[in-house]
Parts: sequence; structure tokens; C-alpha cells
Amino acid sequence: MRYSKYDIRKSNNSSVMLIFMLILILAIIIGSLIFKVVFKGASMDSKLPKFNINRSKDNINNGSTVVNGNDAKDSISNNISNFYAIQCGAFKSKGNADNYRKSLANYGNPFIISNGGYYKVLLGIYKENTMSEMTSKLTKDGIEWTKIIFSFDKDSLCNSEITEIINANLKVVNKLSEYNVKAIETSDLKKWSESLKQVNKKDENYNRLMKLKVFISKLPSKLTKDKIVDVYKVLYNVLNEMNINQNK
Repeated sequence: MRYSKYDIRKSNNSSVMLIFMLILILAIIIGSLIFKVVFKGASMDSKLPKFNINRSKDNINNGSTVVNGNDAKDSISNNISNFYAIQCGAFKSKGNADNYRKSLANYGNPFIISNGGYYKVLLGIYKENTMSEMTSKLTKDGIEWTKIIFSFDKDSLCNSEITEIINANLKVVNKLSEYNVKAIETSDLKKWSESLKQVNKKDENYNRLMKLKVFISKLPSKLTKDKIVDVYKVLYNVLNEMNINQNK
């Protein structure tokens, strides 16, 4: 009888322990669900959407591209890529240019480019819709501005990929410029850039494409607001080189 009583007590203790563990697991699950509901959207980091670009099987002879992503319709609407920069001043003195740059901080992320003996103060790189919004605001506030147009044909896979990389970087910058976003993870952007098709090394813009890809590969794992200017400078230099090359 003693042996039987010992087994019963042991069995009861095991049951109590099992019930306790089940209650603990349930509490953890419920707590996790509550956390997700309460703090949904509260994170200050934003993951970048995934991008992809593939050569069209149906149009492989003419270099057409098919873009899978949120900006697909905008990216392949025609065979010309148009990007814009807004210049608000040009100074002989770097100090004067820097002071004016600081005065434009409320309008975005102004930066300075040295060109032709002048320090040009630029507000950013834009697509047409966002450019129009900014110029309207500048005009309303009485700030003089000049529009710089970068236009080139998407007549090759190389140029198409350059277009998509610039679009992707502008999307990153626009998201990062939002007030409640402190940083953006760059892992998806890097994977997407690495997955792009290999292009002909003899293409006249091959080196510019590689410059963009190398820049992306060296981005920190989390891109912060203070790096926006670096992105703009790289995009401007590539677009400016392509514009010069196009006009030869």
C-alpha cells in the first residue's frame, strides 16, 4: 500500500507541474499578441520593400525590361528616364554656399556640389511629381530655384538597371525623410542589387552602373537620416555623367 500511495502522490505532482507549464506557455503567447497589437507601427525602423528586375522573355531582342515591384508602372511607362535636381544657388565661396545650404534645411536635405569653379546648392534628386511639389513650395516662399533635367534613353539593359537603382534609392530617401522614421534596413536593397542581370561590360554606362552597385553594397546595415546627402551626391554625379555622355 505504501508503494501505491507514493505513485499517486508522484502522479499528482506531475499533473500540477504540467498544468503550470501550460499556463506559463499560454501567458507568454497572450503577452506576445498584446505586445504586437499595442505596439503595431510604433517601430522607428522601416524595412525596405523588395525590388526585382528581370529581362523580358518576350522582348529580349529590343532590351525591354519587366519590373516586379511597387514602382513597376512608373518605371516602364516609356523609353525615356527623366530625373530632376533643384538648384537654389551657386557661390564662389564655399562658406557662403554652406550658410545658404543650412538656411534651406526646412525644405529637405540640401547638399553642395562643386562644379565649374562654383559651389552649387542643391535640394535633392526628384521624379517629376515630387519635384513639382517642392518647386511650388519654394515659389510660394519666395525662394529662387533652377530646375536641372537629367534625361537618357532606356535603350539598353544597362540603362534600365541604372534607372531602377536610382528609383530604388529615391524611394529609400523619401521613406527615410519621413518624420517618424529614424533608419531603414538596407539588406533587401543589397540583395536586390546583387540579383540584377549581368550587363555587357562594353556598354558606355557600364562603369556608372557599377558605381551605383558598389555604393549600395557598402551601405551600412541601417541607413540613417544623416546619410541622405551621401545618397543624393552619388545619384547626382552618376546622372550628371550620363547627361554629359548623352549629349556628346
